[in-house]
Amino acid sequence: MADPQDRGATIPGTFSAVNYGDASRIATPADHERARMIMEHRKFAYKGMLAIRAASALAGQIYAEHGLEAAMDLASSVPEEDYLHDYLPNAPILYNDIDPFVIAWSRQLLGDRPNIAYTNEDVRNIQQILAVAAQHFGAARRIGVHATGLWYFIESDEEIQAITQATFDFAAPGSLKTVTGWDDPGDQGTTAIKKGYQQSGQTLYPRSAAQITELMRPWQPYQGGLMPTEQFFRQHGRYRQLDTEENQNKIGFAGLFIRP
Repeated sequence: MADPQDRGATIPGTFSAVNYGDASRIATPADHERARMIMEHRKFAYKGMLAIRAASALAGQIYAEHGLEAAMDLASSVPEEDYLHDYLPNAPILYNDIDPFVIAWSRQLLGDRPNIAYTNEDVRNIQQILAVAAQHFGAARRIGVHATGLWYFIESDEEIQAITQATFDFAAPGSLKTVTGWDDPGDQGTTAIKKGYQQSGQTLYPRSAAQITELMRPWQPYQGGLMPTEQFFRQHGRYRQLDTEENQNKIGFAGLFIRP
């Protein structure tokens, strides 16, 4: 198992910019540098990343309100505070992340909780993740599938469709999926952000809400499907001023899908 203390100070982690505001004691200097770059070039992009964190709390709230039996987070980052487990304290939860240090930190921060399990997988290895979920969830299949801050790291539409179909086949009717995304407006600030990620070894592949909706099939849009992120928070009683109105679409979109 990776030791979080061994993490190289020059290797930016998957949770770098997202956790910059609420987990600075975890992030390495490289994490801080990437977060600084993002805020310098496009402050509302950083706000959008914080919105991804906030969406985890909202997803937990929604899953609890719908009486879902279990939940999985396909790209959890560090589930520190106000996360799925806070709203589903007795339900089986599976956190997955591609970064082994993220998983190590998660275990250290959350401690030994029998209802929480972890996997360290590339989400494209979805069958391995679902195998752990099957063991951890037992018979529970009416579940929440949390899939935020994820899809723009995957280049292939076919790989996204395979993940979507696998989770659909695993889940029972009434299951919900939370999704976020980001459409590239092609301006100077967004180009700088993409270059910054490329310099640290990650390429971004933004897609429109219409494209993501199509890739989520056979999951069906629920309660309006994908919409501007702030509208999603407002719809569910969680007002969050993310940025000026003119930048709402640039922050990204969020919404729910249901397993019919």
